[in-house]
Amino acid sequence: MAKWIFTLCLGLLIGYLLICLSVWFWQRSLIYRPNKEANPPPEALELSRFEVLYLHTVDSLRLEAWWARPASAKQPVIIYFHGNAGNIADRAVTMTRYLEKGFGIFLLEYRGYANNPGKPTEKDFYQDAQTAVNFVLNQGINPQCIVLYGESLGCGVATQMALLNKVGALVLQTPFTSLAAVANVHYPFLPSRKYDNLLKIPYIHMPLLVLHGDDDSVVPFEQGKAVFNRAHDPKVWHPYAGGEHGDLITQFGADREVIHFIEQYVHC
Repeated sequence: MAKWIFTLCLGLLIGYLLICLSVWFWQRSLIYRPNKEANPPPEALELSRFEVLYLHTVDSLRLEAWWARPASAKQPVIIYFHGNAGNIADRAVTMTRYLEKGFGIFLLEYRGYANNPGKPTEKDFYQDAQTAVNFVLNQGINPQCIVLYGESLGCGVATQMALLNKVGALVLQTPFTSLAAVANVHYPFLPSRKYDNLLKIPYIHMPLLVLHGDDDSVVPFEQGKAVFNRAHDPKVWHPYAGGEHGDLITQFGADREVIHFIEQYVHC
């Protein structure tokens, strides 16, 4: 009997380890879902304020980005880090209100997305993001005018940039505590630890806005609230009743709240 139980437990353990090994091998495709199609030109989206430019990372990759300069030196600049799917063209069409206010916008396309070379990893996303921040700073933009904006997976990128760069403010749209916590919701039997926002947020000292919908089926609402609770003041929590993971701008006009926050807390 004991031998049978031992054999069963050993088989279950081996099976679990094989599953974990398979997920580890395929984890990039589970985390990152890039749209490989080339971005259309901004003019095709009636967004002529954007110019297309190319950044060069320290590991010699050439990354596409879209840059709309601020209308004046007194206007803030949003550096936007999008989520794990799609591309910057998808997000550019949600920037209309910011552009109308004269804000500057920098949209970074990660490595491995659209026509960009390279393969996505957490470490390399941070490298790409720092390249974007450096570009904006090199345009003569006052650091206190810069707003780091993360959306979903991009919250992990924006939080890391806020940890490394003293800028004007941080905006997190549908943030998670850590990728491990999100994975545990969808794959509770798998180990993981990446993009740990909950660990980093107490070390960040700048105004923070957190946006989250209470019907988010991808990143639980409670995780966004947990990130907010761990953050320092000044901070603003803005929940959206009925809000899902990807509709806070398009269906709820969350960009108005972002503008209000920036006008209140970001002083160029």
